Amino acid sequence: MESLLQICQQGDAFVWKKSKELHVGQAEGSVWSIRERDLLQYKGATYIPPDKALQSEIMKNNYNDAQRGYFGKACTIAAIRQKYYWSVLEANIDYYIQTCSTCQRVKVHRHRQYGLLKPLPVPSEPFETVTMDFITELPPAG
Repeated sequence: MESLLQICQQGDAFVWKKSKELHVGQAEGSVWSIRERDLLQYKGATYIPPDKALQSEIMKNNYNDAQRGYFGKACTIAAIRQKYYWSVLEANIDYYIQTCSTCQRVKVHRHRQYGLLKPLPVPSEPFETVTMDFITELPPAG
């Protein structure tokens, strides 16, 4: 994982700018630092560039655990924040958990079971009852 982080950080303009500032000494007393393998850190956590594949892999490794199961949002955020930092971490984790196929399949429904359908009474004469369904917000035809 560390070699993948190095590759992603090397190609990121923000990392290059911050590294240059740190080497020149302009970022004195900053929350940013450089780790031993030239990895940029924010408050001790490795900075993750805006690379969706890398962020997804980190979320997968910290959320899906074959032995302990799936963690909730708070535990996943805490686990990732200990090691990594990126600006939209919480929003990405929200989306990841909401779209997790395993979670959607085994999610416990916390509402009463839906009732049975009841048929409408049969009218005694034609046009005794007239109903109309309104369908809205359809996509344009074409």
